[in-house]
Amino acid sequence: MTEQHPDHPAEQSPEQAGQHPEYLESDAGRPADKEPRARRGLAIGGGLAALVLVGGGAAAAWWWTSDGGEAAEALPGDALVYVGMSLDPSGSQKVEAVRTLQKFPDLAAELGMDGDAGEVDPKAAMVEAIIAEAGCEDTLSYADDVEPWLGDRAGVVLRGELSEDTVPLLAVEVTDESLVDAGLEALATCDGGEEPDDLGAYEVRDGWLYATETQEGLDDAFAALDEGSLADDADYAELSGLAGDTGIVSAYVAPALGSALGDLIASQSGLDEMGDSAQLAEGLAQMEGFGGAVAQVRFEDGALEVEAGGMASDEAAAVTDVTAGGDMVSSLPAETDAVLAAGLADGAIEAQVEALSSSLGTTPDEIDAELQSSFNLTLDQLSAAVGDGIGIALGSGLDLNSAMASTSLDALPVAVLVGGTPDDVAPVVDTLNILAGYALGSGEITVEETPSGSALVTGNAYGDAVASGGDLASDPVFSRAVPDADGAGSVFFLRMAGSDLFADIAEQSGTTGLDALEAVGASVSGGDGEFSMRLRITTTD
Repeated sequence: MTEQHPDHPAEQSPEQAGQHPEYLESDAGRPADKEPRARRGLAIGGGLAALVLVGGGAAAAWWWTSDGGEAAEALPGDALVYVGMSLDPSGSQKVEAVRTLQKFPDLAAELGMDGDAGEVDPKAAMVEAIIAEAGCEDTLSYADDVEPWLGDRAGVVLRGELSEDTVPLLAVEVTDESLVDAGLEALATCDGGEEPDDLGAYEVRDGWLYATETQEGLDDAFAALDEGSLADDADYAELSGLAGDTGIVSAYVAPALGSALGDLIASQSGLDEMGDSAQLAEGLAQMEGFGGAVAQVRFEDGALEVEAGGMASDEAAAVTDVTAGGDMVSSLPAETDAVLAAGLADGAIEAQVEALSSSLGTTPDEIDAELQSSFNLTLDQLSAAVGDGIGIALGSGLDLNSAMASTSLDALPVAVLVGGTPDDVAPVVDTLNILAGYALGSGEITVEETPSGSALVTGNAYGDAVASGGDLASDPVFSRAVPDADGAGSVFFLRMAGSDLFADIAEQSGTTGLDALEAVGASVSGGDGEFSMRLRITTTD
């Protein structure tokens, strides 16, 4: 019963051809005017998407996707958001993923990824995990009901105007079109529950199963696809290489998403009451300047890595086209357990004060006067102290409970990093010491010159190490987590293996099973109108 569209499906509707639209609502693909069965299961409009994309605890199955860009060939070129995946990765990426996952035995067992790395069938494990989670393991078999027709590629897109009614379009490669109806029947009726009235529509075309909420939505998508696929879209082609090699998940956000989001926000009632209309208009204008982005998720050298890139707007370039973040962290000592540092463009402090004054209904001069009255500081002094960047670093051995109970600054192995010279920072430090004296009673903040500016430190071993200088950039744990730190605009790093800070956080949150985690790192860089971002979660050997 599965229908094939002709070469030009937009020229003839199903009704005109004497065919019924296919809705998986009454008999898993039989025409909607038939008597519905009192059963449900994994519905096409939602459950099949879950089968391919996500399933609660099986969400980690996303990690098994690869070569997702290929699915762009089967989806419309007017997509606003796209996620592509391959359901059966092979080669080094698969082995790397299995080895990394198996460092977390409970997760690997839950996903069916334990055993010999070369023998694991990721597609089978993913589908079986979702079937089990849906409570269908007694009536549904991957080998009998899914494997005979499910291909290796899939993709999902959002397209059209954004609203609360926007629904995704899913495309799944199929290997045997004649078995699709029976397979979907099994999926839709596997748990014996009551079936909703409308579970969506599906259709097979040129070796792909397409599913969305309505037949009208399918027809519209096919008409757009006949105009050109996403793989042929100029923006997609230009951006697709900005996130490095193809990984286990491929994602794309079109430049048109900015204006689509702006239209959605502008259409909402009551927004003028949330703030100044001019400020809202400025925000919407910034959305219009969004240039699009791409991302790849991959396993590499025992790490899960997310790499993204895109075209930077003028506002984003002010954050990405700087290098101070990486410069600040490079000279920290190896005893650093956590750091967050960001470079600032010229005039960044003034721009933030301008925005703050606008939201408060005041002026920068009035904020400056209040700052002088309350803290004996001027905006110019504050801007000079911060300079071209700001950050904070935490040293090893930090005991959160002891630090919070202490009445001395010296219990905090912390350094505040700024771009200003010690002379620039001195007025700010004087004020901070007065405030700290009132709040804690003892300890003193001192200023140490660094290669990239100054560090405000406390009287302890970590403060001494910061003052002496170090080479965090050469630390193996740091360099694996943040390989692009050199020259980055912003840098984040959190040491997990052997870190008292992370151990305290895990204990207080009740989190277990993370012994194999080594560190988390991220960096953001930019230049020539582009930006790049890399996030890495590394594991121990």
